[in-house]
Amino acid sequence: MASPLAPTRLIHRAPSAVTISTAAVAANTALLREHCGAPVMAVVKADGFGLGAEAVARAALAGGAGELGVATCDEALALRA
Repeated sequence: MASPLAPTRLIHRAPSAVTISTAAVAANTALLREHCGAPVMAVVKADGFGLGAEAVARAALAGGAGELGVATCDEALALRA
């Protein structure tokens, strides 16, 4: 039996892509809020999946998010600017 800590071999596969839109972020935030019936905190990653953190944050707030979560103080300050 192989050790769970044994190195694994990486297999090269074709690149993948994801399409994200601010409209989808807003709609999904609204659906989540409606479904859960509770406040929603949207976690905005550094570059907002390539759309820019500010654009994703605005979309999440438009969809009903009450709070934004970030990883660093610099990210928080950039969104507050």
